[in-house]
Amino acid sequence: MTEDPLVIAEIHNNDITTFDVIGPNHDAVMLAADFLSKQGAESMAHHVRAMARKGLLRLGPVHGFLAAAINLKDSEYIVLSNQYPQHLSTIELAISIIHEIGAISTFNETQINNEHRAARAIDMFKHRRESNSSMHLINEAFRKLTQQTKA
Repeated sequence: MTEDPLVIAEIHNNDITTFDVIGPNHDAVMLAADFLSKQGAESMAHHVRAMARKGLLRLGPVHGFLAAAINLKDSEYIVLSNQYPQHLSTIELAISIIHEIGAISTFNETQINNEHRAARAIDMFKHRRESNSSMHLINEAFRKLTQQTKA
């Protein structure tokens, strides 16, 4: 859970109920949950899916950070910023979710552990590109990212 006063202030200055909901069928949620499951973090994968079903993954106009886990109104949210276009691809959103899921109180992972988990995801998504059930999501995300960088 974030303790950064600037992040907390930025989130409190916005009404996150107006932010886009990243639901359970969003490619980033499916990719994040699939990665976590394959890493043996099934409880994290389950929690990502549950948060998505409950509307607790939100994407909105917050500045100064890519994503943060925060407690609001007795619910834990993962809030992602939509203000950094280079970080809005499916893969980038999945990596942010993979990082932040460890920060919620259920897991309370250290920043180092969250960074290591995200680095493993980056390695898998960008370098290995193994043949698995999420391969079509990875390929589609890379296709979209390539089109964005060409535009």
